[in-house]
Amino acid sequence: MVAAAAALGRAIGARPDLDHVRPRLGQLLALTTAGAAMDRGQAASMCAEVRAAAMVPATPAAAVAAAPEPSPAGGAGWTVGAESADMLADFAVEARGLLDEAEGACLALDRGVTPAAIAMAFRAFHTIKGVAGFLELTVLATVAHRIESVLAEVRDGAPPPDGFVDLILRSIDVVRAGIAVATRGGAGERPDADGLLREIEAALAGLARRPLEAQPTTLVPVIRSAAATQAIRVDDV
Repeated sequence: MVAAAAALGRAIGARPDLDHVRPRLGQLLALTTAGAAMDRGQAASMCAEVRAAAMVPATPAAAVAAAPEPSPAGGAGWTVGAESADMLADFAVEARGLLDEAEGACLALDRGVTPAAIAMAFRAFHTIKGVAGFLELTVLATVAHRIESVLAEVRDGAPPPDGFVDLILRSIDVVRAGIAVATRGGAGERPDADGLLREIEAALAGLARRPLEAQPTTLVPVIRSAAATQAIRVDDV
């Protein structure tokens, strides 16, 4: 993430027409100096914001030459252009480390679902989603986003779906293989991201259909008389 922000800084610094982006760029560069305390998800989101702002001209559109349409390369969504190769290399190293952390979380989840293990896996996929989206690695960003949604449901109290840990491990494998494809310029065998996404969507649909009695009961205070207040079930209101 630090390398990605630095590369953005160099690119924007060489463009006098991007003065409107510099304040936000300064905030991004300040954030990336936090070292181990840096919020990688926030940094990735800010990177994407700065990059998007840099693509919008501050001058009227008529005064700016139209950008060429991206070529329909076979690696679309799987890799990046030559101008982003350095950022991709930095992302690959960071993402592999995060996936190792997520695997460690799965070992813990095999023994029992704990908030700490869920948070570790969630953070890994959340960061990968942000940086992959910034680099326009849309396949990886989509996989990370959807499995992150499953983790968020469980974190918020839903019972883990059947095959929960296996689904996370398969997501790790697909993202890891997708990173390898990206670093090869989109060449070589690609993981079955579509098949995995169908499984993730089925798990999310199952979570959405949880029976009402499986959901936690909320208690609210209701005044029964001027002198007393007692808690009753929401269903009784």
